[in-house]
Amino acid sequence: MEYSVNDIDYGSIKPIANEKLIYRQEKTNWPNNILDIDDMRRNKTALKLVLSQEAPLKDDQENELQGHLKYINDDSEADLLNSSAIVSETSGGQEMNSLSWRTDKGVLLEMNNKLNKSGSYHAKLNWTFVDSVQ
Repeated sequence: MEYSVNDIDYGSIKPIANEKLIYRQEKTNWPNNILDIDDMRRNKTALKLVLSQEAPLKDDQENELQGHLKYINDDSEADLLNSSAIVSETSGGQEMNSLSWRTDKGVLLEMNNKLNKSGSYHAKLNWTFVDSVQ
């Protein structure tokens, strides 16, 4: 299994106070992949791809963003800082495909109703492949 992760970009944060979702920049939406996967496993067992956020979003001066990343799909939402989300899943015999999301799905930035410093914020996301028995 070989994979490469592309950065997720929401643009620069402005010092606004409102609760709203901020969508990814166009280059990180379908048809472009967030995660390129080449599944060369001989034995294609069931596989899950789990995503979580390691720490709060911070700028280079360690100011914490008053918002959080969340995973949104058709059936559920998950705060990635406080929990993890299964973002892709296969059954036995299936290949894991590359991952891309439409504009309103996937990892989005939800702002809290508090002021933020202008700037660029970053956080590390943990992508974990779980090879499991079905």
